[in-house]
Amino acid sequence: MTHPGFAIQRSVALRSESDGAVGEWILCAERRSPKVGVLSTQARLVVEATRRCLAGIERPADDIIGLSLGTLCGANDVAERCLQTAHATGIADVSASWYATGLPNSTTGAVASMAGLRGPNLTLLGYQAGLDAIIMACRILRAGRAHCMLAGGFDIPTGGEVARLRNAPSLSHTGTILAGIGLLLLANRTDGADHLATVVGWSYGESAHPDHDALIDSAIRAVSRTATSSPPTRHILSPGLCGNEYLAATCPIRLVEALTAHGESGLHAFIVEGDGLRPVCLVVDIPGSSGSSSGDAGEA
Repeated sequence: MTHPGFAIQRSVALRSESDGAVGEWILCAERRSPKVGVLSTQARLVVEATRRCLAGIERPADDIIGLSLGTLCGANDVAERCLQTAHATGIADVSASWYATGLPNSTTGAVASMAGLRGPNLTLLGYQAGLDAIIMACRILRAGRAHCMLAGGFDIPTGGEVARLRNAPSLSHTGTILAGIGLLLLANRTDGADHLATVVGWSYGESAHPDHDALIDSAIRAVSRTATSSPPTRHILSPGLCGNEYLAATCPIRLVEALTAHGESGLHAFIVEGDGLRPVCLVVDIPGSSGSSSGDAGEA
């Protein structure tokens, strides 16, 4: 029996200013958490996106919502601060909260604590990790480990990180490298329920330059075996070739943009590829009307 797919119930995209500044309007108001302590900028961004994604949803006391996020930079700015301080004035001047919030998975932990999320909690690393995180969320739902999953990608690169990334061959010719997050609320699809779109399937390629037709066909047949009358709209994303670059958040943000665009119904294939990356494809079916659920594609 084939799986009916996974419903995208909500979507949120938040981005920095065009000059790279991260405005307070895309960050949660709190700067501290009772359980976590000082919140990093990354955590404040993801907490705000999470709250917007869950706004207005009635959550029963026994709900199990998980969080699956991908990031390239993680909380490197906090980790660098720890190392620089230890080198300059000694380990005694390194705050314990810096260490706790400088680990790659610290953001997802802080967000789960702030939002009361009791489901699985994952952090994936890499340029394509935002798309990988969405796929992992679908797998968790299929396994019955959560009622819903929040999934997507985020990155807030510091000035030093941007400079280093521009030295990487794959990103040397890119446009502006900005901060942002793309986040989806996913659930197992139920016929008749309102949803923005359906995740039809996904696939991974082996070569750095895959056959797109084969990759898409494999994605479509991997979960639902849906027969299609017309080819999907393709969104080919590669480091340095995406215009404004949001790193691991690039593909999730582009997906949210497709969900909130008018006249973009039908199948959409999102493919992330590039030198050193294992190609990954996600196919989404966007209906002609998205029901009562709404996406928030806010942009400064």
